Amino acid sequence: MWGLVMGISRIVIQSLHVAQPRNVRGKYPEDAVREPRACGLSTENRILMAVIWLRQYPSYASLQSLFQIDKSTASDDVHHVIPILYRFLEGIIQWPTDQEFEQLWGRWDHFPNAVLALDATIHRVTRPLIGQHMFYRGDKKCHFMLSQITCAPDGHIVDLEAGFFGSNDAGHYANSMVGRGEKLLPPWAKILADGGYPNRDPLIIPYTKEESEGDEDRLLENEWHRFYRSQVERTIHFLKVFRSVAHIFRHPKYFQPFVVQVVGALTNVRIEIIHQLEAEEEMEGIEEDGEDGEEFANLVAEMEM
Repeated sequence: MWGLVMGISRIVIQSLHVAQPRNVRGKYPEDAVREPRACGLSTENRILMAVIWLRQYPSYASLQSLFQIDKSTASDDVHHVIPILYRFLEGIIQWPTDQEFEQLWGRWDHFPNAVLALDATIHRVTRPLIGQHMFYRGDKKCHFMLSQITCAPDGHIVDLEAGFFGSNDAGHYANSMVGRGEKLLPPWAKILADGGYPNRDPLIIPYTKEESEGDEDRLLENEWHRFYRSQVERTIHFLKVFRSVAHIFRHPKYFQPFVVQVVGALTNVRIEIIHQLEAEEEMEGIEEDGEDGEEFANLVAEMEM
């Protein structure tokens, strides 16, 4: 089950067992007489509880009933296990190498130099007591944190930056590693982005209404741009299947980027599994077509005899 859901073998799961006390959120000082209690669940069940929390976003009372543990134990263990999963899974999201960029060239016919697409998505949070204006944007009419996702033409996430306060696309792009040029691209490579991003290299944004009005070529180019860029929107849809990043986040703000990064890694695992299943179905179809063709050829030969 774990190999299918998370791409983690049972041996690796056992190695994730953490012996140190679960002193999450600095709840207990270093010289405290009382150490935090250990969790009575097995390593598999602790990870299972964290994944259930990520996917379904249940209350701690629900986890208490499901796993027969105390609510505070469930809370402590979720906050303890997810950062461990973040460190273990962070290698699943990888920026392409120069060779991989070469392989991505031409995947989008009408924008052959475009090898990636990026977009941002919001995660609603409870209204903070301090600095509310940092998390609020008038057009969204809610408090939120924001993540910027960059994906390849096949939907795999190659960069995920989380924890931005509420701002516009151009603002968080300027503060991101991609926007600062810390994620290296070949000189020819471009990234598709929507009109909220700045019109500067390496981004390709659509023409504005004024620029494209009455110009059939530009209108058609915008249509293809929208079609190709929809890949990152589908990836965001896969990401938000996990309710922990789709519903209002009611936990400490510092914890939210850990949650998003783990969900992003699991989303990549899911996308890879989908691609593998599609490839297997395609191969089975080819084999069936080959068998049908052979039967038809034998039938024709018999008729000719």
